[in-house]
Amino acid sequence: MQKSPKQPLRISQIIPFVVFMLIGGLGGYWMGRSLVRYSAALSTLPDAVVLVSLLLLFFLALYIQIILHEAGHLVFGLLTGYRFSSFRVGSLMLVQEDKHLRLKSLSIAGTGGQCIMLPPAWSEERFPFVLYNLGGALMNFLTGALFFLLYWFVPLHPFVSAFFGALAATGLALGLMNAIPLRFALVDNDGKNIRLLQKDPQARYAFYRMLDIHGQLAGGQRLRDMPEDW
Repeated sequence: MQKSPKQPLRISQIIPFVVFMLIGGLGGYWMGRSLVRYSAALSTLPDAVVLVSLLLLFFLALYIQIILHEAGHLVFGLLTGYRFSSFRVGSLMLVQEDKHLRLKSLSIAGTGGQCIMLPPAWSEERFPFVLYNLGGALMNFLTGALFFLLYWFVPLHPFVSAFFGALAATGLALGLMNAIPLRFALVDNDGKNIRLLQKDPQARYAFYRMLDIHGQLAGGQRLRDMPEDW
């Protein structure tokens, strides 16, 4: 039996690994620095308790930055004429249906969350798509910078300081992972979407139509009742 040739590693496979290694190391350094700075306050706690607490804080920070990322799409979408449709973090999704907000459960492989907005009126020359797509990464960068300032200049309990350090590191990581154009196994990231939409007018119209169809479905219209050319 012939062995299938090994596929060469693509840049989109290498960059996420490198980014998370660097940011993970940076976040670990910042969190550890907080504990050293205020070591006397933790001297009575077992090492295992401190380690587990730091891990929980790091994953909580990552979860919060995912929420902030999707909130960035929401805010910058609203600023450029989009309207709210749905907001999902993990498998928990808030959807607007018939002018009411409802909670639903939905999971999409390869995504930690998703904010879908209804697009403004179509214009081939000036359809806004950059800030809506880039808004998540911008929010991660802005909040990451804010949490870093709180971490560096505001003396607090070591766990709070470490939490701010984790929020700063995860914000930087998610911002880079979404701003740098990358194609993953299942989905393109926001930066890659922007690059594709900038190059291809047909892709921009498809992006508009996809969001519009999503809004029609949320409003109760069935796919088979929509125009065929959509």
